[in-house]
Amino acid sequence: MLMRKSNWIVLGVIIVMASCSSNDYADVSGPDFATTENVTYYKGKPYNGKGYEFHEIWGATFVGLYKNGLMEGEWKSYAEHGRVMDIITYKNGIQSGLFIKYFDDGKPLLKGSFLNGLEEGRWELYYDNGQLIGYSTFVNGKRIGKREEFKKDGSPWFTKYYDNGVEVRCEGDCD
Repeated sequence: MLMRKSNWIVLGVIIVMASCSSNDYADVSGPDFATTENVTYYKGKPYNGKGYEFHEIWGATFVGLYKNGLMEGEWKSYAEHGRVMDIITYKNGIQSGLFIKYFDDGKPLLKGSFLNGLEEGRWELYYDNGQLIGYSTFVNGKRIGKREEFKKDGSPWFTKYYDNGVEVRCEGDCD
């Protein structure tokens, strides 16, 4: 028997809520909620508490905590079948901290960190077999130093060097 997409969405939300430790997650897309300029309000006041919201564009349900109407701490996005797609960390409504995007099988695709909404530190990209594709280092959202990428067999592909976000040199297969 085939399920309609709306049934999968409802099933996904049920799975997400069942995996949470309690049922006190509010649907922030509900009639008593409003969001303006990234601040979520409940009955006209900034919302404090756990919340979830389904985003049809991404086909995902986002689950996390609101503090003074702003996303705070670790947020997870779940696919229709309950699989974690992303982990995103927020501070005062701005991405700050760990970011992980996953393949369908749960292996990491992309790992890194944000600081005040900008990439910061080492970022790593992976093949679906778990092997490292490459890495880059960021400061204030700009690449710095060495960016290395590898072929699926593990052999070097190329190495690029950056100064304040500008590529200054490339070695290997740079096309």
